[in-house]
Amino acid sequence: MSAQNPWYREFWPWFVVGLLATAVTASLATVWIAVDARPERIDGYRDIAVPVQVYVDAGRLEFDLGLPPEGRDHPAELIVRLLPGHGPAQVLRSAGLGDGRYRADVGPLPPGHIAVELESAADGT
Repeated sequence: MSAQNPWYREFWPWFVVGLLATAVTASLATVWIAVDARPERIDGYRDIAVPVQVYVDAGRLEFDLGLPPEGRDHPAELIVRLLPGHGPAQVLRSAGLGDGRYRADVGPLPPGHIAVELESAADGT
């Protein structure tokens, strides 16, 4: 009779454990990347929270707020604050075009990330 090695000295148990550990590590890395790269939201103060699409073309800034929350309407006019990482902030008044779209004239914007604050012109919220 030949002597049999204990299980921990065999190749296959460690191969299977290595595959499982690789899968767990890859899953945790995917969750970390997803949380780190989550999309930003515009959250209204005591108001609505909607994602905003922004289009800048030839000195004109256009917002599409999409559908309003249930039981609410979009305001007729918005005050828009553009807060670049560096450089001066711009405060604009944007007129509603209907269907949750707004348009405002905008000056030159610096390259990089720009924070956008929206406020209803009617009631200051």
